[in-house]
Amino acid sequence: VTDGLVHISEISADRIDQVSDVLEVGQEVTVRVVGIDNERGRISLSMKSEDERAASVEAARSRRERFAEQDHNEDEEDKGGDDDMGELAVGTARARRQATERA
Repeated sequence: VTDGLVHISEISADRIDQVSDVLEVGQEVTVRVVGIDNERGRISLSMKSEDERAASVEAARSRRERFAEQDHNEDEEDKGGDDDMGELAVGTARARRQATERA
């Protein structure tokens, strides 16, 4: 038995808060296979066009690079300041980076 999954991020190039805003249970949709996990018996599916998927991947990469650069700059600024404030800023930057990676 193999399950197919369309992750919410693969439904549309636009931001979707709730799948039910866009799709209904039992609705037939056209999808593309974007990944296969034989170990878990899952197939990753996408409703996006190839161009939409490429744009989404590039946008995510760009966001990660910007946040990594901001974290680096904040780390450099923290080197000369009060140790407690430096640790707080680094922790805040790390939390921001982790939240971005989850998005």
